[in-house]
Amino acid sequence: MKYKYIFFSFISYLFSIIALIYYFFYYYYPTRFDDVTEFDWDVRNLIWDFKDGTRHDKVCQILTTKLRRVYGKAIDLLTFVCIPASTRDVNRNRYQSFMADVCKATGMANGYEHVTIVKEKEPTHLGGESPAEYSYDKDFFNGRQIILFDDVVTRGRSLAKMRMELENV
Repeated sequence: MKYKYIFFSFISYLFSIIALIYYFFYYYYPTRFDDVTEFDWDVRNLIWDFKDGTRHDKVCQILTTKLRRVYGKAIDLLTFVCIPASTRDVNRNRYQSFMADVCKATGMANGYEHVTIVKEKEPTHLGGESPAEYSYDKDFFNGRQIILFDDVVTRGRSLAKMRMELENV
């Protein structure tokens, strides 16, 4: 099975990722950095609101504008998948309507219902170390070109893990 992966992240402080096409929209400075600009605080607040399940409209607008610019009319040939949040409830709150809105605006296929969190994980920023486990709808993903989205990328491990798992579906 051959997949095409394009990674989108809303924010990042990662400089390169696994030799794939990778886009990000903002640099993120964790709160341990207190000498940041007002713009950096605006980015922090936007990200925190998005993670809480609000401000999807702004993130959707930024993402769909970039996707349309990059893919044009071919955008409807792609499948949109978000790297799941740590728990089922958080994932549903953060991504279900966001993914539906992005897919409605672009014509991409929505992968939300086709990736299931089998084992939840403790969020990394709260000290969690064991990874989450997912199951994938093999029939749905067979032969699809996939856009992976992660809201925050630090080292790219989640993106790399999901890419590998989808390739092995």
